Amino acid sequence: TTIVFFLLFYLLVRFILVLSFCFSHFIIYISTPFVIYFVQIFLLILFKFQSNPFCFNSLIYSFIYFLVYIYIIPFILLICLFIYSSIYTLFIYFFNSCINLFMILSFFSFYFFLLLIIYFIYTFITIIILLSIIIILLSYIHPFVTLFILLKIRLFMFF
Repeated sequence: TTIVFFLLFYLLVRFILVLSFCFSHFIIYISTPFVIYFVQIFLLILFKFQSNPFCFNSLIYSFIYFLVYIYIIPFILLICLFIYSSIYTLFIYFFNSCINLFMILSFFSFYFFLLLIIYFIYTFITIIILLSIIIILLSYIHPFVTLFILLKIRLFMFF
């Protein structure tokens, strides 16, 4: 009975951890793109709609891009992580007597490691895109600011 109790406790803790991970990332990915998008709309209305009426199309394309990149991909990754966690706990629960625990851990830790690498690459790309958006937004305000930032980045890359 104590083993069953500890296993249930382990399953509960794991489920809470995965849920908290999903919830925190859900909040982050809900708030971030809308802030960026509304700033972009404001700046486009302020600067571009006066001279170019075709900017509305690029605005729609950027919105679709944000939806796909910032909502759908992380959602798929989080579902993968949740499925991994569920399968992992089920394997430990049902096949603990049949299969060696070390084999299960090594097998699933490899896939979890792969998923984490993909997630970190995704986060790194997101940071780069957010930085590029900030540079673009700064270029609306003043073009010399953007040139200065790009020169700083170039110097940082070389040294």
